[in-house]
Amino acid sequence: MLLERIRSGELARERVVLAAALGDLSSGQLVPEPGRLADALGVCGKPAFVRAFVAIARSDLDQLGLPAMRGHLSEEFGDELEAHYQAALQAIEGAEEWVHCPCPRHLAVAHEAGNAGQWAFDRLRGWPEVAEPTIKHGCFELPGYAAMSNLDFSLRLFPDLVEQRGLESPEGGELLEKLALELVPWALGSGDPLADRVTARARAGADQDFSSHA
Repeated sequence: MLLERIRSGELARERVVLAAALGDLSSGQLVPEPGRLADALGVCGKPAFVRAFVAIARSDLDQLGLPAMRGHLSEEFGDELEAHYQAALQAIEGAEEWVHCPCPRHLAVAHEAGNAGQWAFDRLRGWPEVAEPTIKHGCFELPGYAAMSNLDFSLRLFPDLVEQRGLESPEGGELLEKLALELVPWALGSGDPLADRVTARARAGADQDFSSHA
């Protein structure tokens, strides 16, 4: 099936190489030696890198365990931590908006998102309640910075991130799986989790506006 889609021009071979590098079995049968993940992302262009950084940043945010931490903090500090958490989330979402619609306006949003992500990381890292192994490589700023930078930025940075997170070792299996869940459907044209999130947020915003004017 994949080979037929490549031959017909429906599916670019580099997308299959990327899926294989992420561990997709059907793609791996066609491309048994896909090479480095960073190289496969680079061939697919800057949006592929931004998607990868988004997946890693979302994984970092999930691991913070904010709801559990809030139960051990006073209301004042809990609200402050919530603000840092929301800044990190908005940084990720800003980069997602650019991937979904890479226009100048959304590029400016991605730029602001990168700065907000750096701010959130710096502050979350200073909280003793935040486990050091979870946040020490936090990359909430990277999706936005990757969107506003040229491709060389990601080509230089991503291999270091692969090494830091152990993505090419058994310990990195869980994170690699999250990357695959995010990128393989998009690469093979079978879905797009990022676009689904952007669309859902837009729909929720429209519903909220409608309710406020009802």
